[in-house]
Amino acid sequence: MINKRILLPAIGLGLIVLVAVAYFLMSGTTTQKTIDASASITLSTNSVVGAAGDTTLTLTIASAMTNTDTIVFTMPDNLDVSGVAFVSETFAGAGTISTCTSAGQVITCTANGAITAGRGNIVMSGIVAKYAATGQTITSLTVNDMDAEETRIP
Repeated sequence: MINKRILLPAIGLGLIVLVAVAYFLMSGTTTQKTIDASASITLSTNSVVGAAGDTTLTLTIASAMTNTDTIVFTMPDNLDVSGVAFVSETFAGAGTISTCTSAGQVITCTANGAITAGRGNIVMSGIVAKYAATGQTITSLTVNDMDAEETRIP
C-alpha cells in the first residue's frame, strides 16, 4: 500500500522544483530576432585601403532595448574590424550603446540602459579596409533581448 502522507507532499515538492527550474531556464535565455533589412554601413576615410576612419551603421530598432541587450551584425570580409571601438549613437532614450567589440567579422554592440525604438546610427572607429570592394553589405543583423521574461523584440 502507498503511504499518501509521503507521496502527496513529494509530488507537490516535485512540481515546485519543476516550476523553479523552468523559470530559471527562461530567465537565462536570449530572444534573438533578425531586424531591419534596410540597415547599412557607411565608411568615411577608411574607404581607402589601409586608412583609418569612422564607420556608421544605420538601422531601425523595432522595439525598445534595455541594459545588456545587444545588436549583432557581420561586416564584409574586406574590412578589418579587430580594432573596433564605439564612438557615438543617435538613438533616443536614457541609455546608450556602451561598447562595440568584435569576434572575427562579427561586431556586438551592447546597450547600457533604455534605448527607444526607432531609426538611428551607431558610429564606430578602428575599422580599416584591407582591400578594395564595391558595396559594403552587412549580414546577420540581430537584436538580442537578454531578458527572456519580456519579448520586446517583434
